[in-house]
Amino acid sequence: MDVQSERRFFLLALGVIALYVSPLFLLGENAHIRVHDNLDSNIAWYKVLSESGKITGPLDAKIPQIANGKLSRNALGSELTGIVWLHALFPTMTAYALSQTITRVVVFVGMYLLLKTHFLPEPRWMAVRIGVALAFALTLFWPSGMLSTLG
Repeated sequence: MDVQSERRFFLLALGVIALYVSPLFLLGENAHIRVHDNLDSNIAWYKVLSESGKITGPLDAKIPQIANGKLSRNALGSELTGIVWLHALFPTMTAYALSQTITRVVVFVGMYLLLKTHFLPEPRWMAVRIGVALAFALTLFWPSGMLSTLG
């Protein structure tokens, strides 16, 4: 296989990832997402944190929207994570869709490069490299973990 074929297959795989996450963008709040670890906790926490104005606040700052203002800031995620800032900068479902897209694209490219550099460098393994990287990018994972799980 030549470089041009590999480039086409690589772009095709990115297209598959785009198709996979497209319902999140097209359907927005009507898209199907798992309730567990999403709607019952993490997404709600990110929304509350972004609306509290305490994203970069001190750890002992109180979050007024939870437990009558008795919950400390340190009970919610660190301000140093990308997903917290996605939820601070975008509407909830857009942030969720972007986090899914970023994670899956980075994971695909990372696995592809790992296989190409260390395990399957010969051109004849092009389809296997891209196929395995695509399969890995489409696996189920804890969405709020972003790259901590698959990265």
